[in-house]
Amino acid sequence: MTLDFATLNPSLEKVSATIAESRKHVQAALPELLFHYTNSSGMRGILESSRLWATNYRFLNDASEVAYGMTLFESIAQARLAKAENDVVAEFLGRTLHTANAFDGMFDCYIACFCERDDLLNQWRVYAGSGGGYALGLKAKEIGRRWGQLNTTQDFVLRKVVYNVELQKNLIAEVLNLTSLVLSEATQAVSVADANSLIARCCQFVRTEVADYLFCFKHPAFAVEEEWRLCHIVSPGEEEQVLFRDGPYGLTPSVCLDPSPMAGVHHNKLPLARITHGPVPDPANVQFAINKLLRAKGYAFVGVAGSVLPVRIGL
Repeated sequence: MTLDFATLNPSLEKVSATIAESRKHVQAALPELLFHYTNSSGMRGILESSRLWATNYRFLNDASEVAYGMTLFESIAQARLAKAENDVVAEFLGRTLHTANAFDGMFDCYIACFCERDDLLNQWRVYAGSGGGYALGLKAKEIGRRWGQLNTTQDFVLRKVVYNVELQKNLIAEVLNLTSLVLSEATQAVSVADANSLIARCCQFVRTEVADYLFCFKHPAFAVEEEWRLCHIVSPGEEEQVLFRDGPYGLTPSVCLDPSPMAGVHHNKLPLARITHGPVPDPANVQFAINKLLRAKGYAFVGVAGSVLPVRIGL
């Protein structure tokens, strides 16, 4: 007896809804503004195009992107595998160790990073070599409110980065535990061979659900950044979206995202509300130049301010 691949779909849809509720609580409320840090060249390009560049996760500053989340996943899956009494569930857990990473040659994740605060010393240090750096404050509720004119099929999600290790483990465990329970109930008195298609379906389900965590779990050492991420997943058939630019790590694959609102004062413009520049020796001139650029590119009602940190970065 071979069980049909789609047998589990109704149960897995309920599990997905439960996981989505957990994810919703983790994400919490959006702040009014989210800040994208960049240098003068990046700011000019963003304002000229009213678009954001999302960078392939392998080229971000954190070298452990995705790998950090996968290490947590593997430790939890292995612990459950060691205690599994059901052969079908054991087979499923064993397979997930090899199939759970959707970004291991199958899909790619492109990320535009934001912070909740606009005057972070560690961020200014990153961008101090190019005029002190700039934090572009975008209205968080407007980001991604519709799919942009640039590419009507371009889908992206805004996620708060999770730094709490226990919470990270609990979220991953929820996916594995609920999926294992569904599989166990559906395969009572069924051999591993007969349950093969259901095991494959559960592995696929876990890969999809865990992907959302892999691109928003980071080591707690980065918690000071209070980061949010605008994430876009590129499948193998969408590689034409990928463009290339120079970055701190050489040739950098990137995707141009259009998060501009569909209507209103920010129509086809980034929902920009404030720009904060980093510590510089001549803040008046920096603010003068920013305001000139804003007017030239059709951005109105944008506040401009300087860092209040008492440091001399880049001097």
